[in-house]
Amino acid sequence: MGNIAAQVAMTVASKALAGQAQKKQAKRLAAYQAAQTEQTRRQFEMTERRRTEHLKRSLAAQRARLGASGTGLNGGSNRALLDGLAKLAETESAEARERLGWQLGELNRRNLLQQEKLSTGSGFDVGSLLQKTLPTSINLFRGSK
Repeated sequence: MGNIAAQVAMTVASKALAGQAQKKQAKRLAAYQAAQTEQTRRQFEMTERRRTEHLKRSLAAQRARLGASGTGLNGGSNRALLDGLAKLAETESAEARERLGWQLGELNRRNLLQQEKLSTGSGFDVGSLLQKTLPTSINLFRGSK
């Protein structure tokens, strides 16, 4: 009888420690996932800054070439050329934002799978264990009297 109570106590203590370890692991996982998301966003922002700077340099260089050639910047084909460069940069930026959305979505899906694995790997509830084992232990104790 005492042995059963000791086993229940050991099981509860063991599961409680496992639960604490699981919580710590979940916190570490959440921090890692947040860092991954932040890194992905920063890379996107850095790429966008580079793209914007490249566009500014390209437009300035093209304007300089057009100005040096003696043609006006507001002429039909010259304006179309400059507008085309801006449109190309805008399209690339939109595609990059779409890729970012896909990347963040994939990270989120992977993170949810990892969290699910963590929660089901040792999903333990002390209350349910006590409800299952305590009545059995009490009945064993009563039966031996």
